[in-house]
Amino acid sequence: MGNGVLTAVIIIAVIVCAAFAGAAVLRRKIRNSPELEVIRYAAKAIQNGDINDRISTTPKSLSNMEKIFLPQILKDFPEFNWNEFKPLIQTSICNLLRAIDMRDREPVAGNPKLREAVEQALAGTQIPHYKDVKVHDTVIKRYYKQEGTCCILCESAVEYYTYVEENDKVVSGYKDRKRQEVYETELVYVQDIERAGKAAAGAAADSGAAAGPGMAAAKMTAAGHASATGIGVTCPNCGAPITSLGAKRCEYCGTAVEPLNLRVWKINAIRLA
Repeated sequence: MGNGVLTAVIIIAVIVCAAFAGAAVLRRKIRNSPELEVIRYAAKAIQNGDINDRISTTPKSLSNMEKIFLPQILKDFPEFNWNEFKPLIQTSICNLLRAIDMRDREPVAGNPKLREAVEQALAGTQIPHYKDVKVHDTVIKRYYKQEGTCCILCESAVEYYTYVEENDKVVSGYKDRKRQEVYETELVYVQDIERAGKAAAGAAADSGAAAGPGMAAAKMTAAGHASATGIGVTCPNCGAPITSLGAKRCEYCGTAVEPLNLRVWKINAIRLA
């Protein structure tokens, strides 16, 4: 073997040894790296079910804008007491879910909009159960005015066990794992019934519905006027506008309607965010 060949063999041997040594160092660094420890912890947590447990027991975060909007609300409505409405909202959420769970409208009998929401839920093909409902917190997310009404949009962090059963068998959800959700609650204050009524009628016209028995509240909601529909200025049956303050029945279809109270904050809607 010539000197040149021997030198080449030595160089290659040195390179190979260096590569193996570098790989060993790299393996040690990776093995001891914080990132790998995180991955190992996550894999172990998933295997043991720890992550699912934490997700099911950690309340959802909320968009708390009270520092911005509460002063504006109090400027417009000095008598507004958020400490009174906060527990009212939380109780209403619990009552709504309890009514669906019980298949009974009685828990929300005092609020026609919540009663309507329960009826829609009970008309579905798969009606969920809600057990051990708990509201962790409620915050103000937004405050705005439109078409003769003022609206406060609130968010609540809610937990419960929820599942759907068919023939005594759970087909969706879990009986033994909690679910964390965020619910939105709409508080409305009617300042001007004429403007609110015109907004409702205008929304129906924009959605292509004719005034009278054929005007559907669902179309008005789809047109982006849920608050105008929800506050009671439309008939819950045919969607026709109720423009007479204190009216007891719809002038088009004769359905009994809830009298509209002006200048009173009311829960207009509760929905899953």
